[in-house]
Amino acid sequence: RASAIALLKKYPPADDEAALRRATQDKDPLVRMAAAQTLAHWGTHVSDVVPLLNDPIRAVRFAAIRHPAIFGVAQEKVLQTLLAEWETASLATADIASTHTNLAVVQSRFGHQERAIESLRKAVQLDPAFTPALRNLAVLLWKRGERQEAEYLWNRAKNH
Repeated sequence: RASAIALLKKYPPADDEAALRRATQDKDPLVRMAAAQTLAHWGTHVSDVVPLLNDPIRAVRFAAIRHPAIFGVAQEKVLQTLLAEWETASLATADIASTHTNLAVVQSRFGHQERAIESLRKAVQLDPAFTPALRNLAVLLWKRGERQEAEYLWNRAKNH
């Protein structure tokens, strides 16, 4: 069931939304996680995702926090607790560039741009050819006005 729900991301929101919204309350955590991921991908029904921020399963909570509208409706304390949890969980795989890149995306969404830049620099240090880290770092540096370094990183990403 979770796989079927995850496959819905490939299609635009349609008649399946009611079933997907019910899936956020399913007893199976994989189904809840897939539902949160699909709703986050679509950017719809954030009210059905908010309760998942308190789910007993960490993977479900982490899927829920990726919804683009979650910051407008969830309590700040809950979000900050989840960010701290994400950062702690990231320590288990701290030697993998994608871990730091994913953490940076979440940190950036929380408005912690400096922490996100630090995480992305760590990702690039671990894997100098990791394109997602190079591109995300380039974008954040560009926004911060560091154009020369941003262009250098963007060009490095294009060449990998």
